[in-house]
Amino acid sequence: MYSGNATEDLGDLVYVLILARRKHGVLRRRRDLAAHLGVAVSTLNDWEAGRDAPTLLHLIRWARVFNLRLTICSADGDYPLTESVADAEQAWDVRQARRLFRTLTEIRNRLPMTQLELARRLEVTDATVLRWEHGRRHPRLLALLRWTRELGCVVQLRGLNPS
Repeated sequence: MYSGNATEDLGDLVYVLILARRKHGVLRRRRDLAAHLGVAVSTLNDWEAGRDAPTLLHLIRWARVFNLRLTICSADGDYPLTESVADAEQAWDVRQARRLFRTLTEIRNRLPMTQLELARRLEVTDATVLRWEHGRRHPRLLALLRWTRELGCVVQLRGLNPS
């Protein structure tokens, strides 16, 4: 169902996080990082080895440990397309997920592409796309990466803004 591009994109994101873990002194040991993320060490090992994929919220939290965040960029990666979302009522990771969904919705609307067209390309229902875009459900990480690719964009890890 998923193209190699989404799987490769996931591998690239995880590789950046592995390098960040090795470079930074913060939560450098797998045991400490796993505890911080609320997962078993074996789960973190599976993510790093490519045997399993983290949830979107776990990836967002993992990136934040190293002062990184997921950003939607043009296909060539030159410019970020992600805008901030101010909603202090929600947890930081949920706000970050909604920021991604809002950006992808705006890009889809600019193409223009209907939710039904996108759903057919992603092999999901238009109701699923509606729930994703409104943040009622979070797509699996590979589905998010495929969604991004279908809109001609990529997900990258970028440094957090100091604010």
